[in-house]
Amino acid sequence: MVDLVSVALVSAAIAAAAILSVRFNISSAIFEVAAGIVLGNFLGVGIDGWLDFLGTFGGLMLTFLAGAEIETRLMRKNLKVSLVLGSASFLAPLVGEILFFSLFTG
Repeated sequence: MVDLVSVALVSAAIAAAAILSVRFNISSAIFEVAAGIVLGNFLGVGIDGWLDFLGTFGGLMLTFLAGAEIETRLMRKNLKVSLVLGSASFLAPLVGEILFFSLFTG
């Protein structure tokens, strides 16, 4: 059975995040993450499997659409800079996490 209170709270939080993002001219993702933190950690709202699926599917679609907006002509023109920046933005957090966890977690 679907917990309608949780669904209503999540739906209201999504709508409020959209309204606040337009009002303050800030990305709605920031408000959505903040609402998720409040709902999940402080109010104990859980999500059902179908809502988890929709969230995962939405994240995959967002990643795909962001990749589809890449200007390939500009990337080819600045290939060396693109590769260095892309590699560094991947490797720096990876190395940082490996060092952090190897030093601070036994």
